[in-house]
Order: sequence, then C-alpha cells, then structure tokens
Amino acid sequence: MNRIFYRAAHTAAARKALLEKIIRVDHAGELGADRIYAGQMAVLGDSSVGSVIKKMWDEEREHLDIMEKLAVKHNVPHTAFSPIFAAAAYALGK
Repeated sequence: MNRIFYRAAHTAAARKALLEKIIRVDHAGELGADRIYAGQMAVLGDSSVGSVIKKMWDEEREHLDIMEKLAVKHNVPHTAFSPIFAAAAYALGK
C-alpha cells in the first residue's frame, strides 16, 4: 500500500514539476515575443508595415495574457531572468 501511495505522490510531484517548467518556458517565450514586437512598433509603427506589426503584436499579447493566467493558476513564478530577457528582446526588436 505504501509503495502505491509513494508512486502516486512521486508521479503527481513529477507532473507538477514538469508543468511548472513548461509554463515558465512558454511564458518566457511569449514575453520575448511581446517585447520584440514592442521594439518593432517603436521603430516601424508609423511605417507601411506598422498595422501588420500591430496585429501580430496584439496576438502575442493575447498569448502572453494566457500564460500569465496559467502561471497564477498553477502558482508558477516567472523566471528570474524575465527583466533582462524583456529588455534584450525589446532591443532585438529595435
């Protein structure tokens, strides 16, 4: 009986750890995409491609919002590198 309980607990813990990793990585990717588009809008927002970039950025913001909600729902902290990653992605977009 104890062995079965241990396996179930271990499996649940492993699933939770995997879910946390997936959410953290996906959130970082969506944050990066959001900041890249922000950088592109800063440079190209008034150009002929500005409306296309804006539409793409709006989609990425929806994705980021979903990941933010999942992080809260599953109590997953953002990566400690989020501020650095956000700044670098914005610069990349410029």
